[in-house]
Amino acid sequence: MNLPNRSAIREVIQDPFASNPGNTPLHARLTGIHGVFILPEWATDIGKHYDPARLIAALAAAPTSVVEFCIKPALGHPLFPLGDRPCPKDWAGETRRLAAEAGLRFVAYYNVGLDNWMAGQHPDWVSRNADGTPWRFDDTFSWLCVRSPWRDRVLQELAEMVCGLQPDGVFLDIAGMPNAYGPGHMDPARACHCAHCQTAFRAQHGVDLPRQTDDPVLREKVYRFGHAGRVAMLADAFSLLRQINPGLIIGSNGSGFYDRLIGTPAGLNEFATYYSSEAKSPLLQSFKGKLMWSLDKPFQMHTYGSFQTMQPGNAIGTWVDWNLIPARYMELSAAMLSAHSGRLVIGINAIPDGTLPDGQFEAMRPALAAVRAREPWLAGLKSVPNLAVVYDAASEHVLRVRNQSDDLIIHAEARGLHDALFDGGFHFDVVNAVDPRTSGHRALLYADAVCADESAMPALREFVAGGGVLIVTHETSLRDQQGRELPDFAWAELLGLRFEGHSPFREANYGKLGDELRGPLLDYPVLFTSGALHVACTTAQPLAELIYPAAPRTGDTYLWETAYNPFRSQGTGRPLITLNRIGRGAVIYIAAPIGRQILQRGDPNLKAVLSRIVRHYTTDPALSIKAPAGIAVVFGRREAGPLGPALHAISLVNTYASLVLNSPDDPIPQVGPVSLRVPLRVLGHAPQRIESIDANGLTWTLLDDELRIEVERINLHAVISIQ
Repeated sequence: MNLPNRSAIREVIQDPFASNPGNTPLHARLTGIHGVFILPEWATDIGKHYDPARLIAALAAAPTSVVEFCIKPALGHPLFPLGDRPCPKDWAGETRRLAAEAGLRFVAYYNVGLDNWMAGQHPDWVSRNADGTPWRFDDTFSWLCVRSPWRDRVLQELAEMVCGLQPDGVFLDIAGMPNAYGPGHMDPARACHCAHCQTAFRAQHGVDLPRQTDDPVLREKVYRFGHAGRVAMLADAFSLLRQINPGLIIGSNGSGFYDRLIGTPAGLNEFATYYSSEAKSPLLQSFKGKLMWSLDKPFQMHTYGSFQTMQPGNAIGTWVDWNLIPARYMELSAAMLSAHSGRLVIGINAIPDGTLPDGQFEAMRPALAAVRAREPWLAGLKSVPNLAVVYDAASEHVLRVRNQSDDLIIHAEARGLHDALFDGGFHFDVVNAVDPRTSGHRALLYADAVCADESAMPALREFVAGGGVLIVTHETSLRDQQGRELPDFAWAELLGLRFEGHSPFREANYGKLGDELRGPLLDYPVLFTSGALHVACTTAQPLAELIYPAAPRTGDTYLWETAYNPFRSQGTGRPLITLNRIGRGAVIYIAAPIGRQILQRGDPNLKAVLSRIVRHYTTDPALSIKAPAGIAVVFGRREAGPLGPALHAISLVNTYASLVLNSPDDPIPQVGPVSLRVPLRVLGHAPQRIESIDANGLTWTLLDDELRIEVERINLHAVISIQ
């Protein structure tokens, strides 16, 4: 097949369906399924019982809007004829036709990185370990190298797939390299060391591709080399697809979420119709959803339809398990994503003979129906600025290179801050440090942004002086752009502090809260099972005092099985948490990694401290809420347009739903009461109409400067529409 000429990246049509009469814009479609169809050679009767009419009818009734259909999976046996591949049955052709008749978007899935069948045909295309052995993904699938002739085979098959099926869209999975997928790996041993990569690396850098090295500069070159292969593969694929059909929906797994960390060129994402990631637990769905919501492009999130193990709030498994996730749990995932205007995509498994049990559709139906009922209010929302956790991907990358580690330390700090605000009942965003968007936010929480430099200070000082609150944790601004510790914080003047060193205790440190910070919290030290910094106040004032353990834990000084010793009765005289007043606002500094502690230990005391800081020092919030624990809050707005009238929407998500057993007659624990306060300056006008779903006993009162809403109780996902 003659492939179209590759060209420079062109501007993508942001919504290829917006101008087509009778078609709902893609970003208004918040439900989808991800068909995971694996056809191993050992299976009998492959495809014998597959019924496309039954599948599409069940999905249309579910109801869902987008069907991601597996065309070329990781084993390499396609569900639609491609070249010389063995294809026992065409599953896709009739499915695609029926999906169009039912008004469903049909997105063809193609796995770029993994292909066991092709590895058997062309062993020289397989990625290799540093020792020359073939790379295996999860010890199961062969990873092929996109610097080998495999790259042209991918482009040929994508052209065959799109020309043959005429899908609405294409979704590319595992479009990376062994060390360049998701956040990637800093260890050179994790890179592809096939002959094609060795030749390309030597030509580009003038040295051999190292099997291992302690040189951080060379390690980063290997890391970037891997991502360059990923970017080139995606650029060629996207360009080809756009040439074949300029209106094609295009997505790739992982796009959007890690792009700032892994250095994806901005131009590459111009191709994407939407961003996409995976998350299974509602907490992680919230964290990822908030960050992707801030990127100003529609996004979707894949989640399992089945699981291996489950604890309340956290299902764990793979994409091909045979144990259904409870319907209520899927409803909670649906609520979490649709509240952020994201599309829920649920994985479904077919048995290799094509059987699709009715129970799969029954389990999905409540979640999909709940989203469909709320789509008119939730589609196309933008977050109302209030609070924001700031994640510094640039600092993360510097630490990974310097520490020769794959650990996502700053990511963990940001997730912990997220979890505290989530449990505290706040509406908030997660944003990238390069674009914190101070306008409109009342508080910014910088998650251990170790390499933040002085250039950010003028904007942050102006933000604080104007009444904003800046909350800064641990080593923020304490390192240079190579990750080396500085003599003092780059933000020392903003923090009102001076850096003086590190606590001599690494296994534990404690903090005694002062009266102003403690408020209603218990008069008892808070625990950090980590190090802490020594700081001295210049213009700041202490809010909490650092306390050491009574002694370091050794073979001679310990109490029973505890990994640390009790706190001393006397403090160190050094501050642990400080407050620096600037103009009408404040800078709060916490000298320990409070976010990582919350993520690692789920410590409710540290969550309470952070919630107390936010509530006590933040003024004029966009939304004030008083509600029982376990209710997640999301506040969005939409301008008038193709998706409907201008409105504000408040989602209240009852996270207790994940505790319910998998039985349709199990009642959802109702939660309430809930009180909401929205300043009229946020709404821009006095509301004319307020409607709701699942907000039982709702009443509202309009005062001179604010809207007050009272809700007696909610079930799973209450939505309040304000127009």
